[in-house]
Amino acid sequence: MGHGGTRAPCGDRRRRDGAGRRLWNRARRLAGAGFSDVRCWLEERPTYPDDVDAFVRTSILAAHFERLPEERRERFAAAVLAGVRLPLDYVRLNASALRAPA
Repeated sequence: MGHGGTRAPCGDRRRRDGAGRRLWNRARRLAGAGFSDVRCWLEERPTYPDDVDAFVRTSILAAHFERLPEERRERFAAAVLAGVRLPLDYVRLNASALRAPA
């Protein structure tokens, strides 16, 4: 059990160091917003998208694009896509929570 009635798995060191922090942050934000029975977990999901370019740009690079000036986005995306090999090592962050009655 985590802070404020939240639960999140600890997982291996790689998950605790990176995605694990995001997991706890998500759980705490949901609990802080009035949700109860908060549960967050990571799900490994090797992915073979039909359109690798579109998937990488919208699912993986979108947050990076927000921080980059428009003129640098295409070169950045091309560099990332040049190194992509299938399956993508995709880890999904899932969350479940109940909203307190109003």
